[in-house]
Formats: sequence, C-alpha cells, structure tokens
Amino acid sequence: MRHNILARFIYLTMLCLSCAYVGLCAAAFYYGDLALRTSVVIVGTLIFFMMLANRGRRLGQPFVCTILVFLCIFGFSWLNSEETSFRSVFTVFILLGCFGVAWFTLDYEKTAVFFEYPFYLMLAFSLYLIVVEGYGPSQFNNLLEGSSRNVYSGALIALASGYIYSRVLTGKVIALWPLFLVVVISIPLYSRNGLVISVLLFSFVLIKRSPIAAAVCAFLSMVAVALFWSQIMDVVMVDTNLGAGLTSDRFKIAGDFLAHLNFLNVLKGTDLSQVDAVVDFGGNPHNAYIRLQSFYGAALLPFLVVVFVSLVQLLVDKKYLLASVLFLYLFRAYFDIFYLFNLFDFLVFPLVFHWYFRRYLNQYRNSGDALLRS
Repeated sequence: MRHNILARFIYLTMLCLSCAYVGLCAAAFYYGDLALRTSVVIVGTLIFFMMLANRGRRLGQPFVCTILVFLCIFGFSWLNSEETSFRSVFTVFILLGCFGVAWFTLDYEKTAVFFEYPFYLMLAFSLYLIVVEGYGPSQFNNLLEGSSRNVYSGALIALASGYIYSRVLTGKVIALWPLFLVVVISIPLYSRNGLVISVLLFSFVLIKRSPIAAAVCAFLSMVAVALFWSQIMDVVMVDTNLGAGLTSDRFKIAGDFLAHLNFLNVLKGTDLSQVDAVVDFGGNPHNAYIRLQSFYGAALLPFLVVVFVSLVQLLVDKKYLLASVLFLYLFRAYFDIFYLFNLFDFLVFPLVFHWYFRRYLNQYRNSGDALLRS
C-alpha cells in the first residue's frame, strides 16, 4: 500500500514537471529569456534523474551505452567551457532534460498529452495569427524575442514529427489535415527548409495512408505544374523564400569551418570565433553539427554513431515512415541550430535514441494497441 502511494506520488510529480517543462519551453522561446530557459533545463534534468531513480532496476545495455555517451559529451564539454561561456556545459543538461521528458512520456504512455496536444495548440495559434492578425514573414520574424521565423518553423516541424511518432506508436491513424495545415502555415512563415520538409512529411504520410491516393496526387500535381508553370513560379518567387535557393550562406559557413579543421580542433572542438564566416553572422553557425562539434569535438562521434544505429534499426524494424521523419530532422539540423540539443528535442529523441526507446514498442503493443508498421 505504502509503495503504491509513493509510486503514485512520483508519477504525479513527474507529470506536473513534464507539463511545466512544455509550458516553460514555449515561454522561453516566446520571451527569449535566459532565466526561463534555465528553468526548463532544471525541470528537465530533474525529470531525468527521477526517471533514473525510479526505473534504475530495468536498465539494459542500450541505456548503459547511452549514458556512457552522455558522460563522454559531458567530459569534453569542459574543454571548451571558457570559449563558449559555459554554453557547452549548459547544453549537456538540455540533452539530459529532453531525454528525461521523452523517457517519461513513453514509459507512462503520455505521448498524446505531450506530443499531440501541443501540436494542435500550435496549429490553432498559428492559424489565428495568420487569419485573424494577418501575420506574414515580417511579423513572424519578430514574434519570438531574439529568434527568427526559422525557429518558429522549426518548432512547428518538431511538433509535427512528434505527432507522427505518437500516432504510429499507439497504432492510431495519422490524420492528413494537420500536416496539410503545416504546409499552408509554412508559406507565410517564409522558411525555405520548413516548407520543403513540411511538404515531404505530408507526402510520406499520404504514401503510408494510401499509395494510390499519393500516386493520383503526384500525377495531378505534375499536370498542374505543366499547365500553370509560370503562375506557380510567380507564387514561389513572391510568396515563399524558395526563390533564394536552398543553399544561401550556410554552405559558405560550412566551407570556412572545414578549412579551419586540424587534428587539435577535431579532438577538442573548433573555436568558432576563429571562423570568419561564422563571425560575420554574429557567431551563429546556422548548422547544428558545426555548433556541437565546436562544443564537444571528438565526443560528437559516439553520439552520431548512436543516431546512425537508431536510423538503421528503424529501417530493420520496417518503420520506414519514422526513419524518414528522423532523416528529415537530421537534414533540417544542417541548416539551423534549433535542433540537436535544444529544448524541443524531446519530441524527436524517441527516434534519435531509438536503439533504447524501441523497447517501448512492445509496451504499447501489450497495452492493447495495434501497432502500425511505419
């Protein structure tokens, strides 16, 4: 009896903390406040250690290996602590917090609460801003304090990815209309990568739902493009940011970064203040991999191995839709620092760390849900 009461108390505490985490995440990005961001990290880290204490007896080899990767990253983070003003250390706790929230969400089967409902809320909020307030690229660019519209787009894509994962995990049908709305919202957001990825997410789900319908849509789209090419190109050039191309200056940053690599930088991490292209953009590398390499050096490699193994396991498990979602997440991370060790990563960490979280597939299967193959 006493054990049940204690277990219930721990569960309710972590549930409240997880709700606080999601709410503080939204507030931290909206207000751009470091104190709020720190609060999110503290709450997330607390959830991680509570889960570790509560589920410590059920840890397997994949989890132990994951913890070793975390410890390796944490150790290397101190090598660049001064150069990064301790952001390298702070980001490790973001990693732990996101992992902890994802762990709790899957372990207690709360993906609808933390992956789906926030997605619906952001869709409603976005539509309100566009339809009622008349928001466009310039307004979205100033909506989040200290962040551009690309961050807003990144959050929307992360929530859409979490929604897809939750529906697949619980065996529920993935509705097409929310993902179509993401495509529509991405147009006034004026985000090139966001628009491309939202279209691909919608297309992948459509193919999963109905290959015939996807083929018909593809055929009709080709006919429409052939008939209305000039009008479509006018819309693309004027109403989206695709006219500027997909590369922009990010490849210049990547090229300059690679030119500064040497043995010591590869091992310890590259000081981005010495990379002129990054300095020209205010210290923002616009690439999550470059950012993480500058923080953790060679310790980034074990993490990338974990990600690669997770991607391969998704393919081996025939979870092709989820593998596609993970691939798009990794692709988007090349163009922005919003992904990979940022506050909203809890939505995609079940895929990033699939080599551990895959065990929860059986848990949902045993709970009575018919798991879809995706």
